[in-house]
Amino acid sequence: MIVSELQEQGYITAVAIENDKKDGESQSLQRLEQIWTKTPPAAIIIEGGSQHIEAAIRRSVRPATRVIATFCDPKSVCRGWHSVQPDLTAASYLAGAYLIEKGHRRIGLVLKKPKINLLDNHTDPRRWGSNYTAIDGLNDAVEQAGLENVVSTFISEHSRYPDDTSELTPDELSNVRSAMAWLQTENRVTAVIGQEPWLWYVKLAASWLKMRIPDDLAVVGIGLANAAYRGEYPCVDWCCRKIANEIVKIVIADDDELGEVTRHIIVPPKWVDTKIWSATSNL
Repeated sequence: MIVSELQEQGYITAVAIENDKKDGESQSLQRLEQIWTKTPPAAIIIEGGSQHIEAAIRRSVRPATRVIATFCDPKSVCRGWHSVQPDLTAASYLAGAYLIEKGHRRIGLVLKKPKINLLDNHTDPRRWGSNYTAIDGLNDAVEQAGLENVVSTFISEHSRYPDDTSELTPDELSNVRSAMAWLQTENRVTAVIGQEPWLWYVKLAASWLKMRIPDDLAVVGIGLANAAYRGEYPCVDWCCRKIANEIVKIVIADDDELGEVTRHIIVPPKWVDTKIWSATSNL
């Protein structure tokens, strides 16, 4: 989405993936440094981020390059960088408030496994990603409702979801079994909140337990709202197109327009209820 918007403005774009290896910087990041040094980019857009990426940019990128961080904690953005973020705290708050209003008193929050290297500083928020902001949002909803002991978390170890479940690896199967055990605890959750693809493993576990959505287990998705538009369950939409538009505005802005000001933009999420389509809905 961001790439297509920039290409329409006449920019040549390149996409690279940095795997954040435990034993040091990846070869792809080293190649990026070489490219940045030889051909300085007009802008660099970072999704997530890591200490390795930050160090590479400081070593090889000229000060005139605009660096824009997205989908990371605003507190972790380096000085001088711009940022455009979805409001992750507000997203989980909306989901939690909805489920509490529906009467749920045990709500599960599905989180991705944080990128923690034992050699790194565990307090660095970039290592925990969006997890703690999601927890904060749900806890805010619980506190505002005057409730206690509502939240239960599940760390989903994997994010790949194949078309055929027979293709699951042993580790992925173990992840499903862990989710099944979590859904069967004595004080089990009656609703879950999560982001695809990590939520997929909990939904698969529920189906293997013959739990029906939403009758036996309510679900609220966070991120894209595809499930809501398919009529499956409500979602909190991060409004990724709006995020992309705001990033492009920073990239193409004149120097005089930006001046010495760094922009930090938080895009509010949007609630999308389950859509029920009929044969005459488009007539």
